[in-house]
Amino acid sequence: MWKPRWWKKEVEPELEPDPVVAPTAQGLMEANYSTTRVASENTGLLQRQITWLLRFNPEVTGFKAGRQWLVDNESLEQYLKKNGGNKLL
Repeated sequence: MWKPRWWKKEVEPELEPDPVVAPTAQGLMEANYSTTRVASENTGLLQRQITWLLRFNPEVTGFKAGRQWLVDNESLEQYLKKNGGNKLL
């Protein structure tokens, strides 16, 4: 029987996401990461300032997931305690 070219003979099984490669939001919150928006609300810094710290200051750790930056809360707190009033040094 004739079938068009786009016809699939077999249905490919869906693959389960690897938990190491694709972390869940719950896993990130347990690992003490938060978005720059949440960190901004907690610290009083602007989102741009936190993003700048993530990009150019090795003391503040985090990573970019898609278009959004996630910051390690502990490293940000340590940085703010160390620098006191001058938050962007």
